[in-house]
Amino acid sequence: MDAKKVLEQKLKATPSFGKQVTKVLPLETPKLREFREFQNGEKTKRTAIVEQEVEIKGKFEYNPNSGVATMRDYDKESGFEDKRTRVAFLPVGANTTEKEVNDFLIEWDIVEKKSYLPIIGPVERFQIDSGLTTVAEIAEGQVVRYPDSHELAGTITIHNGRPYYRKTQLAEKGSHDIDLRPNEADVAYWPKSLETEVETAIKMTNSAQNSQEEPSLG
Repeated sequence: MDAKKVLEQKLKATPSFGKQVTKVLPLETPKLREFREFQNGEKTKRTAIVEQEVEIKGKFEYNPNSGVATMRDYDKESGFEDKRTRVAFLPVGANTTEKEVNDFLIEWDIVEKKSYLPIIGPVERFQIDSGLTTVAEIAEGQVVRYPDSHELAGTITIHNGRPYYRKTQLAEKGSHDIDLRPNEADVAYWPKSLETEVETAIKMTNSAQNSQEEPSLG
């Protein structure tokens, strides 16, 4: 049987260990970090790299019906807080100034979109159609990995048995993050170029979960 079909069946049969509920609070208005230029054929394109510091507050809600018995603190709906700097890209004209970018950004926030599929927007669609990139390359750039501060730094993050993808983008001020994963219960995708990494990450995640199946006071 196809490996992805096996994964889909497993996902349907396995209750969720729990879910993470988060709230994102912008701490500042987005601002210009730097301009970058690149060649597109004979034309020079200019992009503004913008950043915004946000505070993330949330908690992990443990699912008692998951069949996993544990007494770890994070299963008791413990809260967490974290500050992060988000980065997004804004196409601009060749003569656009720093002030013009920052004035424009007053009405915008940087939001995050998550999905079990590579996130293809108008820019990505244009790049694919123009032969500038592929879905596989977009997946490689968007797949979520553990941060440098984590002991598994660089390893692909596995969520509900599969990798997921993340993209930051500008949205009107007051907009919320978008998580498409709850509506993608049967979706699983990764390109051939990530197969070995994904298989390794899934094994590591399963091993970690199995080690938590026995009651623990740690």
